[in-house]
Amino acid sequence: MITTSLTFGRPFTLPFESNEFYFSPSELGQYLPAEVITWMENHPPQEHANANHREKIDLNGLKPLPDADDLPVILAVRLSLSFPFLFCAVPLYAVDFTRRRRAVDEPAPAERVPGDSVGHDEARTPERVWFADGGITSNFPFHLFDSPIPRWPTFGLDLADLRPDRKPDDGRTWIPNKNLSGIAHLWTRLGTLPSFTGAAPFAFSMIDAARNWMDNLQSTVPGYRDRIVHVYLDPREGGLNLNMPPDVVTALSGYGVQAADHLIQHFIDGTDGGKPTPMTWDNHRWIRYRSTTSLLQQFLSNYADSMDNPEPGDPNIMTLVARGENDPPPTGYRFLPDQREVALEVTEQLRELGDGMKEKGLQKGAPKPEPALRVRPKF
Repeated sequence: MITTSLTFGRPFTLPFESNEFYFSPSELGQYLPAEVITWMENHPPQEHANANHREKIDLNGLKPLPDADDLPVILAVRLSLSFPFLFCAVPLYAVDFTRRRRAVDEPAPAERVPGDSVGHDEARTPERVWFADGGITSNFPFHLFDSPIPRWPTFGLDLADLRPDRKPDDGRTWIPNKNLSGIAHLWTRLGTLPSFTGAAPFAFSMIDAARNWMDNLQSTVPGYRDRIVHVYLDPREGGLNLNMPPDVVTALSGYGVQAADHLIQHFIDGTDGGKPTPMTWDNHRWIRYRSTTSLLQQFLSNYADSMDNPEPGDPNIMTLVARGENDPPPTGYRFLPDQREVALEVTEQLRELGDGMKEKGLQKGAPKPEPALRVRPKF
């Protein structure tokens, strides 16, 4: 699951990869049942991320979160579904190691006079970190379940507004039925004349673009768009309609059945509405392989080009890899001696592979739109 830290301004994957957070049993007890709080207190982590920190930390009754295997699912759900205005944001605690500390006997800034000594004896104290809905930053996290060439499919449901041009007999669900389907942009139409009433839709569209741009792009990528079923809802259905009548709830359930039928027909039966379809599981695996191979050609070609052509005055990367313990530059992350030998061998193999792939033409005819292979932060 995904949650959004409003304090840090970034998403987190649940369970947390780095166990740096604490909780207040009495405070979190307002959000979760008492037996869950008791479980968390009785299952402390084997080692907290701050356990070996040289600075003193005053927990003041706070408890460290359990390890990932012991983290209650209900807590992850509550962190992930803290939708603004509907559910309260959830507080956890963490230590701000960037915050300057005073000596215990140091005067407050307003009382300090020139010449006062500045110490660093004040204990660190965890502060509240607020978590809200994961959809604020990542509403369609396909990346949590993917590999370059999948061994099994991961499916997605996209809940979209019902378009006025959609015919009643078209149904409320749609999935691409050929490889070139699902590429076109999804439109959000705004008014063309400036007015006060048009300001609100414009503002909401800006928020949605900032929040969903990655998910919108991801839904058109080859190997992704063919496994997304789009479910079209009218203004009475889903969303913030918290008091839907029984007939609307029944209809929504029916759309889910239709979506499942699409996926079963494509990925198991190889049909679409009773007719054969190319959008099968084998086709999906082929598209992912074809796209990944094209990206690897570009990535490794650029890798080899950078290795072969450093800028004037820059040492070759192989020189940096092979340098000894006391050779400059004095950077961190040095290889151990046995790692260095492996790195030299693997780096040379990758360079040769990249050089050999430059003219292979594997990008020609690759699935469109072309994705990007980039190093990005993990969350």
